[in-house]
Amino acid sequence: MISVDVPEPLGNESYLGPFSLTQIIRIMFYSLPIIILIIYISVFLIILLILPVILVWKKYNNTDLDIFFIKAIIWKILPKRKERSDIIEFINFKTLSRNSLVWEYFDGYMCAIETSGLSLEFMDESSKESIYSQYCSILNSIDFPISIYIYSYKDNYEIKLNNENAYLKRVKEAQEKLLKYYNNKISKKKFIIVLDLKYSENKYKIDLKRASEILNERANLIMNSLESINLRTRRLKFHEYGELYSFIW
Repeated sequence: MISVDVPEPLGNESYLGPFSLTQIIRIMFYSLPIIILIIYISVFLIILLILPVILVWKKYNNTDLDIFFIKAIIWKILPKRKERSDIIEFINFKTLSRNSLVWEYFDGYMCAIETSGLSLEFMDESSKESIYSQYCSILNSIDFPISIYIYSYKDNYEIKLNNENAYLKRVKEAQEKLLKYYNNKISKKKFIIVLDLKYSENKYKIDLKRASEILNERANLIMNSLESINLRTRRLKFHEYGELYSFIW
């Protein structure tokens, strides 16, 4: 899920000429340090007062330039990767074992299936249409919610050789350079199907045993259906599902 911030307040905005009240307040705020410089340094700096107007008036991707710069700075400063312990604590997973096939989370119970992909570009049109038709039939036959995720990732290779040997050291450096080049060009993909059983689906809260029975039955139905169109599937264990978060952050 992708969320975006709304750059301008929603609702009826008051305008004074071409600028809204919010924009005028921002112009005054940005102008304050410039006015201080004009008073204490030089009156010729008055030309800088045009900068706040430009920042608010100009737009980039339909966003006021000043707001765009602020968001860019915040994005640059904030960490892009979260610690796994923080993620697990936020999601509030509960499980009996790291090898469990079903686990509890804050909104119910869930399990995950990993599936292979299909190289449709190597198929003729008739085969493609057959796959699409079977896939649509599978989706239409399901009477419970599923979530399909596609994770793109790149392998990290590490070559271990005897660095004391000058020839092997050069070979290692050449291979690492080659692998790095192709690794930057090619991304692998993981296809994950998540099944969940929310507390709200039932009139009363079910336990892990009953949830496992329901989710295992649903997972087997999904796996058998996908294997009928030559997709390889397997159930993910709890710790394997947790490792997927390293591909997100």
